[in-house]
Amino acid sequence: MTDSAPLFLVAARCLHDIVDRNKSLDVTLADNASRIQSEESARLRETVYGSCRFFCYLSSILDEVLHKPIKRRNRLIHHLIVVGMYHIEFMHTPDHAVVNSCVNAAKSKWAPWAGRLVNAALRGFIRNKTQLLERVREDSDRLSVPVDLFESIKSDWPDEAKAVLHASNQRPPMTLRVNQLRSSRSDYQIKLRSCGIDSQLTECSRLGITLETPCDVTNLPDFDNGMVSVQDESAQLSADLLDLEPDAIVLDGCAAPGGKTGLILESGVKLNQLVAADLELRIDLVDNTIRRLGFGDDPGITMVPTGLFEQHPVLQTEYFDRIILDVPCSGTGVMRRHPDIRHRRQPGDFAKFADQQVLLLQRAWPLLKPGGKLLYITCSIQRIENDGVISRFIKNMSEVEIEPLSLPDGAEPGVKTRHGHQRLPGIHHGDGFYFCRLRKPCTGKDGSA
Repeated sequence: MTDSAPLFLVAARCLHDIVDRNKSLDVTLADNASRIQSEESARLRETVYGSCRFFCYLSSILDEVLHKPIKRRNRLIHHLIVVGMYHIEFMHTPDHAVVNSCVNAAKSKWAPWAGRLVNAALRGFIRNKTQLLERVREDSDRLSVPVDLFESIKSDWPDEAKAVLHASNQRPPMTLRVNQLRSSRSDYQIKLRSCGIDSQLTECSRLGITLETPCDVTNLPDFDNGMVSVQDESAQLSADLLDLEPDAIVLDGCAAPGGKTGLILESGVKLNQLVAADLELRIDLVDNTIRRLGFGDDPGITMVPTGLFEQHPVLQTEYFDRIILDVPCSGTGVMRRHPDIRHRRQPGDFAKFADQQVLLLQRAWPLLKPGGKLLYITCSIQRIENDGVISRFIKNMSEVEIEPLSLPDGAEPGVKTRHGHQRLPGIHHGDGFYFCRLRKPCTGKDGSA
């Protein structure tokens, strides 16, 4: 096997940026892409994603191996050893190849002493691996999340926390949404099978297919012409829960990258108008999505390149029959897709997100017609961002009705909470999502607006 020292060192740099410097995993991967050969990019991605996912777990084992912690100024060496441990334990790279590559990386970056430290640590891990793995006792370490995040999730979900976090350490499935205007799920499965791609139908979404093995979208038949999209099963429930009606005027208030906008367009409900709003730097993502789906020239679609906090002529008071508000959140329901979230979220972040979410609801509510409905969504499992936000919002509103939710087959879309429903990884199929539907009552005595 060729020396992988450059790849291991770049992976350690990425891990250092994510864990110690609070950088996004995708950003740091992009920043370091030029440091390795292009043919190594997939292996680097797997290394960084996996090392990030199991960092707390592997670090707790490394603490047992070392006689004393590595000094903070040499923290990158700690990350290099973790990368090596990940390759040995989870990627099953031959022990000798990992040791040689990590030692060479350490000596090239620092000095012979660093190589000796890395060599001793990795060989100690290999020699005593069984006993070391048994010493991991703390739930937060075994489930590989920082203590503060573990306690927060356990406080909100005492009975489900371990299952949720265990699921958050698994590789996420690749789930597709079939464009029901173009094909049925069964017909598209036949197309997949003809390409050698095995799949199964989703259980909760009536639109979804989950692949047995993830693949590049370029391998999906008719992806480029919009027959299918990649979308998590939980997210696919949004259009049904929005309760669309013919001739409605609909606002997707936080639309980028356009997954739910496309879902609404594919629903088959003939709308009067669909408005997709998001920040100017993100609205092109929505435009690209709907063009791929074949709706680019639809006169009933309006793009608004502003956030809800900015004034725009289309964002008129009491104009919309339906509003879908998939708000920015902590993302703790999608940690299996974004393992850096566990390291980047600080204890005070959840309250900050909740404050912003309340403001977005307060901005969107006046845009809703009397009798209209607003679907509030997060991909968080923190109660402060979900039921907590709804409680704060309705406390200061004289007329808000919370509607019960169910799927077309009558099933509930998740665990019933005080105001909405929560889907949890490991408990439900799909990512962790929260849904709550609010209705603005009609004001007339006869029930009309």
